Amino acid sequence: MARDAGISDLAPIGFDDNLLDWERSAFGMTNLDAAAIILKAWRFPAEIIAAIEGQYSPIGRHMPLTHLLNLSAGTADILGRGLDGETGYWVDTEEIYRKAGLDPTKANKIIDRALAAFERLTKASA
Repeated sequence: MARDAGISDLAPIGFDDNLLDWERSAFGMTNLDAAAIILKAWRFPAEIIAAIEGQYSPIGRHMPLTHLLNLSAGTADILGRGLDGETGYWVDTEEIYRKAGLDPTKANKIIDRALAAFERLTKASA
């Protein structure tokens, strides 16, 4: 995205790079920091801001939305729709499902339904 904006002296992120470290060195902040600044300015609730800030490291957190964001982005990644550089941040354990308020044994059915709905929307908008 920065290259599209005409910034050409950034080192490209490699698959072995830590996304947050790369963002911090390239921009002085991470995408999580930028999101928090914007969401605070837009007066989003503190719980939503904290959930987004914690989505890359949900272990030890007790916020269902943090775990749900992590699982959602991880699922998108598994389905080939994730964002470059984020793959290493997703956690797929029964504990994360439970903390997100989901039954891990029913998760695949939920994911299949969501994917089918997404595919219908994609076809309808084409």
